[in-house]
Amino acid sequence: MNERFAEIVARLPERFEELMRMTPVRNGIARPDMKGSGVYLFSEETVDKEAPLYVGRTDRLDKRYREHTGQSSDHNKAPFAFKLARIETGRLRASYRRGGETRAALMTDPDFAAVFRRCLQRVSTMNFRYVLEADPTTQCLLEVYCSIALQSQHNTWKNH
Repeated sequence: MNERFAEIVARLPERFEELMRMTPVRNGIARPDMKGSGVYLFSEETVDKEAPLYVGRTDRLDKRYREHTGQSSDHNKAPFAFKLARIETGRLRASYRRGGETRAALMTDPDFAAVFRRCLQRVSTMNFRYVLEADPTTQCLLEVYCSIALQSQHNTWKNH
């Protein structure tokens, strides 16, 4: 195995534990220390546990959190809420053809747009944890590691 790759992989469990120990941010209010690059997790409280839903990464944690949770965010800034809206409405098939069910076309449908706004609100109430990580390679591998370790429901790793 490549030595550099092995070094990164060896540190992933420790970084994962750091993410999970973090006191979650809630209600769309960014913390002052959310500056920089990192990996983040959205999860939701259930009756008997906390359900991990989505793992992501970004070079701007504070801004990305506000995009995911901001009530004025659009479908491009809040893809997790958009995905939840697709699931809730049963409109799961992505389309890239004009006139089809593209993201922009779905947002012109008042019923879909209302569900999307409700999903934005839902995301803003979720637990949000993050771990700072400046190295893009480590960030990428940590995102995949966390998603697999948590079995996050909304990370698919499928190509579009």
